[in-house]
Amino acid sequence: MAMVNKYGQEYLCFLPAVVPLHSEYKHDDDILDQLVDISVLLKPMETAPCLIKTVDWWTYEFCYSSVIKQYHLEDNKASGPIIILGKYESEYNWKNSSETKNRLQRFHSQFYVNGTKCDLTGEPRSTEVRFHCEDGVGDYIQRVDEPESCRYVVTVATTRVCHHPYLRLQVARSPHIITCAPALTEDQYNKYILYQEKKLKEEQEVEKKLFQQNAEILQETEIEDGSSLLQPSSGEAQQEDEDEDDNLKMNIKIFRMSPTNKHKSKHIRNTKEDLVEVETQITLEEEAVTKISGIQ
Repeated sequence: MAMVNKYGQEYLCFLPAVVPLHSEYKHDDDILDQLVDISVLLKPMETAPCLIKTVDWWTYEFCYSSVIKQYHLEDNKASGPIIILGKYESEYNWKNSSETKNRLQRFHSQFYVNGTKCDLTGEPRSTEVRFHCEDGVGDYIQRVDEPESCRYVVTVATTRVCHHPYLRLQVARSPHIITCAPALTEDQYNKYILYQEKKLKEEQEVEKKLFQQNAEILQETEIEDGSSLLQPSSGEAQQEDEDEDDNLKMNIKIFRMSPTNKHKSKHIRNTKEDLVEVETQITLEEEAVTKISGIQ
């Protein structure tokens, strides 16, 4: 359906598919003949004690399908005149299809008439008693109202009617959502589509730039971490050079001490300064060995 706001903007609204509340009774009507009458559910109250409720000065006494009284209670006894609010006459007929609309009220009614004459209207008092479902409470007078002078409504809460489909408590209903969107002309719609495409492209460009920046930062971090691993510290480099010199000296000495390799010493060359000292030491050792051999 189309709607217009206070600024003149048209909107197209979509209403949810809602099942009419009255339709829930259609199935109930089909099985109505199989149901126990509500009056049958309430009949045990005829032999039960009358219900009593005190509101301020007045005490109200309700005797099912009999009479409703009003009086002042003193020392747990009725004091002064007893006012009759009505005597049982009839009750609501749930099988009357012309009164189906009243089923939405979720209560069963009894009507009490011909009560004590009202001083204000000159008419006899009358009362409607409404039976509401309330789980786990038994029977009690919930409230007494007087919407008109000498016309009363007594609300009785009882568990006896909770099993009847017309009176059982209803599950809370979730609200339905009505969705509305601006009603656009063809030109406005085309502009809207172009705007959405442009907006999407801009968002993609921003994401692309962010991705590239993150990739560059990650690459720089990896290069810095790799160079630090490949380049030892100055202390470590000096220690490695010293270890290399020691190993070189030891290898040359072992090589020269071997009789089969003595003649190869003149072919060994090394750029390090310590190599000359090693060769000189080896030569002195060879001369000493020669002298000892001559003496022997």
